[in-house]
Amino acid sequence: MSILKHTGRYYSFILMLAAAGIFASCSDDHRSETTAGRQAISFNVASVENSTTRSLIESGAKPESGTDHSLQTACTPTEGGRSIGVWADYSLPQTDGSELVFSNIFKNTSIAYQKRNDDNGNPVNDWNYSGDPLFWQIGGIYKFRAFYPQEEMREYITTASSATSFQIDYSTYQLQEDLLVAYNRVNTATLDILHQPTGGTFDLHTPVPLGFKHALAAIMFQFKYKENHADNDVLTSCWLENTNAEESERFATTGVLVYGNSTTEEAIDWQPTFWEPIGEKIYYWQPQSGKAFTDKLSATSYTGQATEGNLYTKNDGYLLVIPQEYKGGLRLCFTTEQGGSTVFKVLLPEATGTDKDGNAVTTPPYYFAAGKRYIYTIALTKTNLDVSLSIADWNVRKTSDEIIF
Repeated sequence: MSILKHTGRYYSFILMLAAAGIFASCSDDHRSETTAGRQAISFNVASVENSTTRSLIESGAKPESGTDHSLQTACTPTEGGRSIGVWADYSLPQTDGSELVFSNIFKNTSIAYQKRNDDNGNPVNDWNYSGDPLFWQIGGIYKFRAFYPQEEMREYITTASSATSFQIDYSTYQLQEDLLVAYNRVNTATLDILHQPTGGTFDLHTPVPLGFKHALAAIMFQFKYKENHADNDVLTSCWLENTNAEESERFATTGVLVYGNSTTEEAIDWQPTFWEPIGEKIYYWQPQSGKAFTDKLSATSYTGQATEGNLYTKNDGYLLVIPQEYKGGLRLCFTTEQGGSTVFKVLLPEATGTDKDGNAVTTPPYYFAAGKRYIYTIALTKTNLDVSLSIADWNVRKTSDEIIF
């Protein structure tokens, strides 16, 4: 019996050494060279939100069926010049039921889009990662976790990030980048994959699909006059303010994203970390020459060149915000040319219409949910301000679902 136990330990030790040797040269700078009969890992950015419509990034791009051109354009070196970052872990089951885990075989490795051919002139995968190829190993499970944009987020990634859980400290007051995240898992023993490639089955010759999700929420404010009230006026500034006395009940501008954990692989969990003080101007924006609005055409705030607040004008009029529970108390403030120094103020209703996961709800708790857009329309009448809210998935520009308060 002692010989069998000793043999088992010896075998396990040899297995660990062999597996360690496989990945010893798999860092960003020392991956294996191409070897006949072995298949290199490759990736395909399948879509954003499984939709062919564009995301905020490169929002002027026109999509084609099955392709998110905006992300391709952004990650093409000769165009957007941006990149995707990816982590990967490999776990190998052991005879005692445990797992031998090799962490960070990809460690924030860059992925970019560029058409190219192999040494024989044959077309190869268009999404390519930096460094030499990393080859599939048979018998274990790979976890891949990716995010965009890599360079812009690099300094905000926490040291705890890995393929198991990605963490980033994000301030929407300082950043207005469309943060995208993706995850997939491959079992090389069974060829099971969490997210199948579009229109086909998976094998080790198939690029691993990365279907990205929007990790932030987006808010737009539109202004118009009703009843022909001063319909030649212009918007001259706009901002938000917290009014709730309790800090934890205020609107947060900064938070830590924890994407994935040991029990829920694709959970998008935001933990707010900074709430602006009462009366502090949040996302202050002042256009250079005012934004005209009438009863026929709603003007959108946060667009065009600004005297102050240009950071908030880069996303087609949408403000990117931390997904969070909303308990009311956020006040929209704005001025107009004819109003002079008068500040118009209106509280945004507590009811956002969505829960934490973006599902439609009519009772609290309400959330600004990741991947949802919230469009508030403020109509000025002779006697009052009317506020209406429409909610849409990120890639839906318009919606018939309008909630009137």
